[in-house]
Amino acid sequence: MGTLDFREFGLGSKRKLGELIESISSKRPRSCAATAVNNQDTVGNDLIRVWNFKINQLIKGKIHLAKADLQDLKDMLERISALVRRVDVKNVEAQKLRESLTRLSVLQDIPFDDENGLRQQALGLVKAWGAS
Repeated sequence: MGTLDFREFGLGSKRKLGELIESISSKRPRSCAATAVNNQDTVGNDLIRVWNFKINQLIKGKIHLAKADLQDLKDMLERISALVRRVDVKNVEAQKLRESLTRLSVLQDIPFDDENGLRQQALGLVKAWGAS
């Protein structure tokens, strides 16, 4: 599993992709970026930025993703799905996330023939977003 430099996102030093996803998904957040829901029951911008960053890595093909990385992305999309109703759709960061999900839903070039169903998950999220 590769390492990524998240300093530019205010997330500290290099961390493995799996560790980042785990810290976001865990019940007890390890950093402010991992805090999923703020006091107004909406998803925070920091978490949305991390989600968007991870999706864009796949879309833009900037790093080689292993099967474990794709499984982490699948888990992240499931987490987004669980919180989609708590995302303020008028928020600029949320709009960027929706655009990324839309691009992922039509991406033909997903490694390992999209065995994790990332394209379908993204399409489902875009449809759910339109209904919320």
